[in-house]
Amino acid sequence: MTMITIRFVRIVNLTRTMHAHQQRTVFGFESDTLQQNEVVVPGWPDVKAGALISLFFDQSGNWKTIQGWINHDTGEFSVKSIGYHKDTILRCVAVMLTLSFWGFPDILNTVIFLSLFFWVGLSSLKIRKLRQVRIDLKTALRQGKRLTC
Repeated sequence: MTMITIRFVRIVNLTRTMHAHQQRTVFGFESDTLQQNEVVVPGWPDVKAGALISLFFDQSGNWKTIQGWINHDTGEFSVKSIGYHKDTILRCVAVMLTLSFWGFPDILNTVIFLSLFFWVGLSSLKIRKLRQVRIDLKTALRQGKRLTC
């Protein structure tokens, strides 16, 4: 996970939307060294010119992989929701329980159960990662960490 810190000079095309039952903010910005046209951040954080922001990326420099951010001026932070991944786990468990009472052939049951276990495992890993992002954001705020871009 990579963190960078930037100061917004100008904000353009700010839009707050709901996508897959999750709040998100889409905007473009200019800083002293960087310009991005379509940045998507989780939640509806306060986005203003002049704000000092630290962003956590899943992949370094890939603006489509923002996992969370913190506004150093206000202390506000935003992380992707884990609700979607919890719902995925619950649905997989419900399907597994339902299928255990049906009389499908053994090979079909095995394939279905393995694929459902895969989704449960993947969702569990994403939940752990998002919880770690939240911890890292709180730590960065307390310690005043800044990696300037």
